[in-house]
Amino acid sequence: MRFTTLAQALAVIWFHSVREAAAALDRPVSSVADALERFESRLATRLVYTAASTLYLTPAAEKLRTILPDFITILSGIVAMHGDGLPEDGNDTVSVLHRAARFPLSLTFIERFVTVAEAGSIHHAANRLDIPQSNLSRQISQAEQQLGRHLLSRSRNGCTLTPAGEAFYHAIRPLIRQIHLLTAHADQRFSHALRDIRFGTILPINYESNLTSNLAQLVAGWQHAYPHQNLLISSGTAEDLFRDLKSATLDIILTDTTVSTDVFEKRDLFASELVLAGPARVVGPTASVPDLLAAHPIAVPSLKSGLRQSVWKTLETVISFENTQPVIVEVDALPIMLRLILDHDYLCVLPQDAIKNLTSRIGWLPLPYQPKVSMRLVWPRMPKARQAADRIITLLGYAPAGEDGSTPEHTMDTGFQKPAMASCSKMGTF
Repeated sequence: MRFTTLAQALAVIWFHSVREAAAALDRPVSSVADALERFESRLATRLVYTAASTLYLTPAAEKLRTILPDFITILSGIVAMHGDGLPEDGNDTVSVLHRAARFPLSLTFIERFVTVAEAGSIHHAANRLDIPQSNLSRQISQAEQQLGRHLLSRSRNGCTLTPAGEAFYHAIRPLIRQIHLLTAHADQRFSHALRDIRFGTILPINYESNLTSNLAQLVAGWQHAYPHQNLLISSGTAEDLFRDLKSATLDIILTDTTVSTDVFEKRDLFASELVLAGPARVVGPTASVPDLLAAHPIAVPSLKSGLRQSVWKTLETVISFENTQPVIVEVDALPIMLRLILDHDYLCVLPQDAIKNLTSRIGWLPLPYQPKVSMRLVWPRMPKARQAADRIITLLGYAPAGEDGSTPEHTMDTGFQKPAMASCSKMGTF
């Protein structure tokens, strides 16, 4: 978490308004809203809710507001070390939050700096933090440049704090204590989550689908690899999954929707080609896709489904809605979609993997431009959640991402097939 996230979230609580906070901090409203969402995710606690176009604080936020003066006092001492410091009349709440929103360092770095100061050695601190010494040394040098102050005196025997470093250390220690108090609930939740992982996935199409089969294999593999942890799997629409992830009801989700916020970490696993599915006697190899879509009713997922985004974009490339008004029905229950195909001559745009093991009475045709729907794993930005996600990724047949978020090429042989870049995975979308 960065200072700007903390400052923007505290400003919303101070003003009881996202828009007023954005105006006071000279930030876009969307930036402040995203910062508040990141802060809520880190705390695993909802801080605000909206009713009748009015923003209200939850009891947790009201409690946080009572200690806001303590935060302002602490932050004023920290931001005063950046640049020329605070002006004489700049110690009020808004001025401090305005400066804190532009403070260049992250809260992760200040925790690392405290470790260095207390270890008296960058080498020993890097070992404690389990990060490369070169990375830590570079981060400290960058921080010194950004603050315009030397924080450490380095020698062969280790390092000592300069007067500026001593002042910085004593300024940031109280903030770390306050942050730890705020995040204790989330840390306890994810400590418990290491014993009881709640994993949400999009709705499988039926019990014979590839997704259903491979999730069952995941449960069996998890039980074998981690017998003292429960992996609890539930399913729902993409909207439901993200709601439960934000409220910490779920720890990790597998979804087919785009992740547009950096509140969460994500890992794209594979993609499946979208095809036009319908009765085999109707969807023949010589049939015209535009003609079929114009002549038959179409069943699509509701807006709560991540698949809907991909399906609608696909339909827009094939159908001219200005000239054609197709019959479109929203259905979230995928088994009902199949019955609409089999019994009522409906068409559906579905991932190819979702239907290839089904009855021969359902046929399919490729669509123009070969559109695809991607599957991705999503989890909160917390180390313990990342550990659980890496375990799931490995059991799905993928190597965990590196610390920088890169995707390794090597995969473990766990009975799953990692797809080639241009092909579909063994693990189907539904």
